[in-house]
Amino acid sequence: MFTRILWATRKNNDEGMSLVTVLSMGVVGTLLAISAMSYALGDNSIGAYEREWVRALYSAEAGLNAYLWKMNEDPQYYITDPSMRDPEYFPGELTWTPVPNGEGDYRIKVIPQPKVVGEPLTVTIEASGRVKGVTRTVQVDMERKSFLDWMYFTDFETYNGQNASCLRYQKKSSPCDIRFADGDVLDGPIKSNDFIMVETCDQTTFRSTVESGRGTVYEDDSQADCDVSTPNYEGDVNQCGLTQFCDSVLPISNAKLRQDAENGGYVYWGPIEITPLANGLIRVYSKYGNNGVPPGPAQARTLGDAPPTSTVTDRLPPPNGVIYVGRKTSNPTSLGKAYVGTPHNPQSGWHGQITIGSENSIWVWKSLRLDDESDTSKDVIGLIANESIYVGDDRVRSDRPYWMRRPTNPEIHAAMLALNGDVHAYGITNPPDSTTFSGCSGTLKIVGAFAQKSRGVVALGGTSCGNSTSRGYVKDYVYDSRLGYVQPPRFMEPSNTSWRQLAWREVPPPSA
Repeated sequence: MFTRILWATRKNNDEGMSLVTVLSMGVVGTLLAISAMSYALGDNSIGAYEREWVRALYSAEAGLNAYLWKMNEDPQYYITDPSMRDPEYFPGELTWTPVPNGEGDYRIKVIPQPKVVGEPLTVTIEASGRVKGVTRTVQVDMERKSFLDWMYFTDFETYNGQNASCLRYQKKSSPCDIRFADGDVLDGPIKSNDFIMVETCDQTTFRSTVESGRGTVYEDDSQADCDVSTPNYEGDVNQCGLTQFCDSVLPISNAKLRQDAENGGYVYWGPIEITPLANGLIRVYSKYGNNGVPPGPAQARTLGDAPPTSTVTDRLPPPNGVIYVGRKTSNPTSLGKAYVGTPHNPQSGWHGQITIGSENSIWVWKSLRLDDESDTSKDVIGLIANESIYVGDDRVRSDRPYWMRRPTNPEIHAAMLALNGDVHAYGITNPPDSTTFSGCSGTLKIVGAFAQKSRGVVALGGTSCGNSTSRGYVKDYVYDSRLGYVQPPRFMEPSNTSWRQLAWREVPPPSA
């Protein structure tokens, strides 16, 4: 009896053990399943973040590459103030913009860098890419040499470019030789693809860098009895041509500027005269009319080979800031000349940003002033001639009291390019000018920058003007340091230059 009861008790105590085991295994399996699922979900989240991280960089690079393409199309596109550029600024500036055929957005920011006089301008472009809340930002430093890096530039440092024998480097004999003289002051960086001749007996002052693409700043010491042993160099003398090829090549024509004028600018058939008005308009005297603006009322006016009666039009400056004056091919008397100045009294200067190009030459027949000439001004004018830029006027007569054949003490605020000629004072030499004027005309002050194929004459030597000048002007050239960030629209660059990347880096995204 006892034995049977004991067996029954043991039997009752083992009941349910299988269920406990099964339940325990189920709990463990559930925990393992939950762990596996959590791991899988976590791994998927990490993979998605990594993809978005990579794609955010792709988006930033896509926006950056599109912007750099724009910069190579238009060298001045980098200007840090969008109001200085075309009305249609780059889509990715100032706002998030979708990447074409992509899932991210990009945003571009231009960071201004200090301009070092005489050095190429450095521009920093910042591009941010964003994909589903993940943002990455990269910066690139870009450098490009420009004619606006130098206050004074020549391809050939020789006079009389119409003489083929003078278009040679290192030509220092008559009739090609020309040099800086006593009283000349050049307050800005100087460069020539040729070597530069300076009279050691005269006190020429160079206040910034002087660069010679042929490796020599040649100091003419032919006057052995002089008291002054050297010109006054206040900056560095860079004879880069001794060790490397450092030429900057002028474009052979300004035809590209005409294309720009045909797309958002004005095209005229020359000769024309353009002057600014106080109300912000420009007044255009023309013989052949222009692209789409009806001729204005007849005005008594002589424009060189134009009839005494020409049309006049007052109009707003062109939307993209470019005016081009060409030859009318159906009429051989259309010379493609442009005459510019600020002649009105009270004087109204040029306002805003404008570039005037000519298929022939440009004549600055009176001072060329800006409306605002302060250090913070955004007013700027560019002159680009296929041939030469003259200070003076070749028109035989004028009905206006402020007309002058050769202005006295003119002041020119401009960036100028004479692609196949020079910048010189009209009537100083004969040839190349058909008329020669005698006597002193004071000081020619240029505030800005200019580049020329060969060197133009603004004075002939002597002592009748109180220094080493007997006819023409004493030079007073000052570099406009604003040209590092305020530039004439579509201003042309050296043919052998392009944007060059100096550095690439990833930086923390901006907070906003």
